[in-house]
Amino acid sequence: MPAIAKALTGIAAGVWLTSARSKMEKVRGLVVAGTVSTLLGLLWSLEFPINKNLWTSSYVLFTSGLAAIALGWSHAVLDRDPPPRWTRPWVVLGTNALVLFVVSGWRVKTLLWLHLPAPDGTDTTAYRSIYLHAFAPFAPAKVTSLLVAPAALLLLYGCSRPCTDAGGF
Repeated sequence: MPAIAKALTGIAAGVWLTSARSKMEKVRGLVVAGTVSTLLGLLWSLEFPINKNLWTSSYVLFTSGLAAIALGWSHAVLDRDPPPRWTRPWVVLGTNALVLFVVSGWRVKTLLWLHLPAPDGTDTTAYRSIYLHAFAPFAPAKVTSLLVAPAALLLLYGCSRPCTDAGGF
């Protein structure tokens, strides 16, 4: 049920954005609704804690509110024709979002499935080998772990940009 409620908040935001209202009315509506939802989620969390794993109703209210605020801000700043040049990476990634989600999952599963010999003679996954050789030597463990995600995103962007330039997947 909470996942359905979360999806419905996204549908409501989409309906709101496609309405005949002015751009500023749309932005104001999203930000006001988002602020109210976020505050209600925080208030409700005093009785029913925010828990992502359980998708509690307080989590849905809180995150839907934050998403509405972010969407309102994004609509105000980014929704122009043509889009600002600096938004190109987000346009490329957003145009191919579903394909990139699937490819990202395949990439991780494949790298975990492939095994390579480690220097000590044991086997290790390709994922761990890349982590140890391409990232670990350059930063502390917590920072290294954080660097893997943007590196994967850059790889996906590099793969999807030519497809987007040619009209999409």
